[in-house]
Amino acid sequence: MKTMLRRERTTEEKHVDRIMKGGLLRLGSLSPAHDTPKPFPYYLFWDVKGRKGQRCRVVNPDRPASSRIQVEFEDGAMLVVSCMAIRRI
Repeated sequence: MKTMLRRERTTEEKHVDRIMKGGLLRLGSLSPAHDTPKPFPYYLFWDVKGRKGQRCRVVNPDRPASSRIQVEFEDGAMLVVSCMAIRRI
């Protein structure tokens, strides 16, 4: 019976694993309930395209190191805004 030798992971592979793990932690569990609609726990604090005060939720960050996020409003519209533009209800 052959034994497989475990090779050492490269620095790039380790870096990708950290990014993926961080992304999955932010998303939460990936269960069937993941696809169910979530409440809208934020509202738009800044006046961006006339949507000030409307309830929204964060869909996904633009980049992990960026301050830009994509939000979805109750009517289904999506917008990329600064993370400083939303407040928790």
